[in-house]
Amino acid sequence: MFYLGMAYSIGDGVEKNDDYSIRWIRTSADRELIMAQLTLGMKYATGDGIPKDLETAISWLHRASIGGSQEAKLQLRKYENHLERLRNPPAVYIPDNQKKTVSSLAQSNMHNANQEPTNFKHSIIPNSKAEISVEDKIGFDAVEAAMTVLTVEKNREKAKVLLEKPARDGNPVACRQLALILYKENDYKSSMQWFEKASIKDDAESLRYLGILFFLGQGVKQDYTKADFWLTKAAQKGDLEASRYLRVVKQFK
Repeated sequence: MFYLGMAYSIGDGVEKNDDYSIRWIRTSADRELIMAQLTLGMKYATGDGIPKDLETAISWLHRASIGGSQEAKLQLRKYENHLERLRNPPAVYIPDNQKKTVSSLAQSNMHNANQEPTNFKHSIIPNSKAEISVEDKIGFDAVEAAMTVLTVEKNREKAKVLLEKPARDGNPVACRQLALILYKENDYKSSMQWFEKASIKDDAESLRYLGILFFLGQGVKQDYTKADFWLTKAAQKGDLEASRYLRVVKQFK
C-alpha cells in the first residue's frame, strides 16, 4: 500500500495522482506502518499533494516517533516549534519614547506604488547573455522535438530516436528524458545507464532516480546504502522529492 502510494506520488509506473497517493499512504499509516506515518506527516507539514496542515502533520509525526522513528522525532520537534511560533508570534519592541502608533509607523514606511524611490542611485547593469554553443543548441532542439512527439503524438519509439543522439553527446536533459522513457517501460538496466550519464553533469532528477533504483531494487540488487548516497546527492542539488525518499530510506539503514 505504501509503495503504491509513493508510486502515485511521483508518477513511478503510473500516472501521478496526489489523491490516490495520499489515500494509499494513509491506509498503510492507519495500519501502523511507521515510514508511512512519517511520510504522511511530512506531506501535511510541507503541503506536498495535500493542503498544508501543521496540526495533522504533528499528529502523524507523533505516532511515527512513538513507533521508534528517530527522523520523526526530529521533525516533530521542528514543526511543534514552528506551530508554536505561528500561534504566539514574538512581540515587537517599541521604545518608550516612541509616540507614534504601530499602525502609523507601518503606514509611514509603506512606499507609494506609483512613486519611484529617490535614494536609489546605483544604475542597473543587465546581465550579459550566456553564450550557448551550436552543439548545445542542437541538443536542446532535439530534446524539445522529442518531448513534443512524446506528449502530442504519444510515440515513445520516435522520441527515443530523437533523444539518442544528444544523449550520446552528453546532453544531461536528453539523457534524463531517454532514461525516464526506458524506466516507464520497466527497462531499468538501460535507464540506469542514461541516468548515470546525466548524473555526471549533476542532473538532480537523475541522481534521485539512481537512488530510487537502488532503494526499490529495480534492475540492481537492493542496496539502501547506495540509495542513501544518490538521494543525498540529489537532495543537495535541491531536489525536494529526493529529500522525502531519503527520510524513508534512512528508516531501513
